[in-house]
Amino acid sequence: MFGGNLGDTLNGSDTLHLSLGENCLSDSILERHGLKTFNTPYSGTRSNIDYAITLEREGYSRLLDRDALEHGWDGPTKVVRNIKMQCEPLYSELHSQGFEFTHHNVIDNEADRESFRRKIARLDLLRERGHLCFLYHYRVNTNSDLSSIVAKATTFSNFYSRGERGCRVVVFTQTIVDHPDEREVVEVAASDTVSAYVLKTLDVWSGNDQDVFWACKDDDLLERMFQQAKLKP
Repeated sequence: MFGGNLGDTLNGSDTLHLSLGENCLSDSILERHGLKTFNTPYSGTRSNIDYAITLEREGYSRLLDRDALEHGWDGPTKVVRNIKMQCEPLYSELHSQGFEFTHHNVIDNEADRESFRRKIARLDLLRERGHLCFLYHYRVNTNSDLSSIVAKATTFSNFYSRGERGCRVVVFTQTIVDHPDEREVVEVAASDTVSAYVLKTLDVWSGNDQDVFWACKDDDLLERMFQQAKLKP
């Protein structure tokens, strides 16, 4: 969690690690592994990288547009979504119904709207900084196309890259295996801007078991991924 003065952090040379979605999982993993810097607009929301690219191109100007917001349902839970967002058919249904403010009522609650304005302002402060790393969880689904996501992650990274003061996106997803001996981390893309990994796990990160839902049972694989991506020694 970000602590202290943001300006002091921006004057440093260390890489900042930030969540890019698609849901709360990336943010939780960064925090659990001691890498999280501070909350972004993607930390506690449902989204996808197409939405993120659109928002970057528009300077987040329409994210809180009241004409684009409406209430919806996630099972029994009432949520707010920006339904004007468009994406390719590469994502799970949960992450392609519009940008979902899963934990904030930005229609009726001005404090929640202000919270997102602050998150957007933080990103604006980082544009000239470089030395950033965004973590993006690509949720496994029937339309998965990891090569397309890697290309989109490269596009996203360009919004924050400033010459040698670059921006990286670390993409990770899953494939399910049957036996514990098959669990491993496979690097499928590596460049100065994007690293992508497939984690071979026994369970999909969903359901009611919180250790599975939050990928805690696969912390060893995540740690290995961070080491391969050189986010940790």
